[in-house]
Amino acid sequence: MTTAPTSAGEEGHDAVKAACDARDAIAAERDTLRQQVTDLEQRIKALSTGETSAPHTDNSLREVEDKLREKEGLLQQLSSELNEKEEEIT
Repeated sequence: MTTAPTSAGEEGHDAVKAACDARDAIAAERDTLRQQVTDLEQRIKALSTGETSAPHTDNSLREVEDKLREKEGLLQQLSSELNEKEEEIT
């Protein structure tokens, strides 16, 4: 069982920590997606030099790029919220 924060300062600290944890998790997802984009781009390049076409790879790349943009947007939003929380505490 966890205990409730004893002061507004502790509550603010907990909120900032939670926001930092969320930001770090999204940053890790973003980095994974960036690597997937790079891998898919390399795969498309390799396939384009041969005679084999891979339309499903193009679709996969678009999907991963969409997810990457979404994660980058979330990361920006969380960074802004984190800055606001830090300003409230100080």
